[in-house]
Amino acid sequence: MSFVQAGAELGVTAGAISHQMKQLEEWVGGALFERRANGVTLTEKGLLYAKKLGAVFDQISSASLSTRAGEMKSQVLIRSQFSVASRWLAPRMAHFNQAHPDISVSIAALPQRWNVQDPPPDLAIYQSLGNVAGMQQDLLLGGHLAAVCAPELLERLPKQPTPADLFGQPLIKIEFMEPGWHDVGWAAWFLETGFGNVDLHFAITFNLIFLAVEACIAGGGFALIPNFMIEKELAKGTLVEPFGIYLPIRQPYVLMTPEPSLKRPEVAIVRDWILSQR
Repeated sequence: MSFVQAGAELGVTAGAISHQMKQLEEWVGGALFERRANGVTLTEKGLLYAKKLGAVFDQISSASLSTRAGEMKSQVLIRSQFSVASRWLAPRMAHFNQAHPDISVSIAALPQRWNVQDPPPDLAIYQSLGNVAGMQQDLLLGGHLAAVCAPELLERLPKQPTPADLFGQPLIKIEFMEPGWHDVGWAAWFLETGFGNVDLHFAITFNLIFLAVEACIAGGGFALIPNFMIEKELAKGTLVEPFGIYLPIRQPYVLMTPEPSLKRPEVAIVRDWILSQR
């Protein structure tokens, strides 16, 4: 979103980029960018055009990599929080492999904090903890927390349940053990519904969202789960939302790319594809 940075990457001036973009906008018959003092943003027309072109450029890069590497597959290492890797990323990887069979992706579900002894990832997916030096961060998954349960637990509630009907029901808690992460939790959910401080008792506590989802599906209780992790279960009816009360996720998940990785074409292909899944 910067003509200056685009010019630097291509070895031309920002003015040359701006001139070419104006010609392109005249050719397509509409504005692709909104010019601002601190850079540019894509218009709706520009977003649609960029998405279509991105797929074409990915094919060109993929074909070039395949030709350069012969039979060798390009390797890209993704490090991710476990629940995101298992419930969001892994189910989508078959589509990526079909589109880019020449790129081998290795996914490691590991804690967010890593040290110099760990192999540096090409890409990482974790909750945002603020700016990190030498790391580009792109918003990947925001959304909201939804109170869900297995269909059989609805039999314990009135036909038109209210939050008060949850008192006395088994609640599942998620309590992250790694520093820097936190779950907004049931207290905030009840506060959103109009209750003040409530004395809550939890049937089960897990340190991973993945485990809470599995327990919830099995009828273990009611849980607050990010909506993007249970899209399939809600669509199939294996989980239901009785209340329609949502809490925005305060620490969204971001796609982290170390600056050296940005220069690798195969990493750029994987990165663009992941961002397209938002």
